[in-house]
Amino acid sequence: MVGDRRQQRLAIDDLRLAIKARGWRMETSPPTIGTFKVNIDVALDLGRGRFGAGIVIRDNIGRILKAAALFFDGRVSADIAEAKAIYEGLLLAKKSGLHHLSIESDSLNVVRLCKGEITTRSDVFNVISDIQIL
Repeated sequence: MVGDRRQQRLAIDDLRLAIKARGWRMETSPPTIGTFKVNIDVALDLGRGRFGAGIVIRDNIGRILKAAALFFDGRVSADIAEAKAIYEGLLLAKKSGLHHLSIESDSLNVVRLCKGEITTRSDVFNVISDIQIL
């Protein structure tokens, strides 16, 4: 268990170094007190038929509480990849006992689908349904 935590910390430190080395800026607003923000980002590798997802859960002062990098095989649309990442982020939060969540994603379409503001009959519907059940 201690080794796992050390590996998680090293992975988070590696992520921070990569962000600094590339000059990326993480522009995100903190959640309100008592709320946890789940940041999601995905990358598609259409040539190889796979995609990856990065998940970071922070508290209201910006501390990283949980982080994950996930990889999936299969050619999917950007919406399905984003929805799958949101699902996995919510699942990680739930397993960690975190409630009162705010999701931050760069896919407005998927966010609107999750909130029920719009509907779809496309393949992403099944993942959205799973998200809404969580």
